[in-house]
Amino acid sequence: MFYNDTKLEKVIIQEGVTTIVGTSFYNNNSLKYLELPSTLMGFTAYSGQNYNTFFEVPSSCKAICKAIVPPTVPVTAGLNVFNRSHLHFYVPDNSLNDYKAANGWNGITSMIHPISEYTG
Repeated sequence: MFYNDTKLEKVIIQEGVTTIVGTSFYNNNSLKYLELPSTLMGFTAYSGQNYNTFFEVPSSCKAICKAIVPPTVPVTAGLNVFNRSHLHFYVPDNSLNDYKAANGWNGITSMIHPISEYTG
């Protein structure tokens, strides 16, 4: 999707998108803002591709994830979706505990915050 785009600073994924594929944000080390739609259901990869979806996305990046139900992180991927990622996710307040308990997400609990704490 935006693989290895080191100049990209802002991405808003439109409503209706249900899946983020593989290395979509790999090495987007200038990314400052990412918005994921409420329709997002999970992460996946093409055959033979890895899941380093947010690899090297910096801690200065703030990601708003509007999905009420935490998007699925494939069991085979484990934390690789978030491998070497430092971005902070802001999720619906009522879903905070669900995100922190969800498979894959439960390995990055310190980087998941309620959307009410977001200051942009």
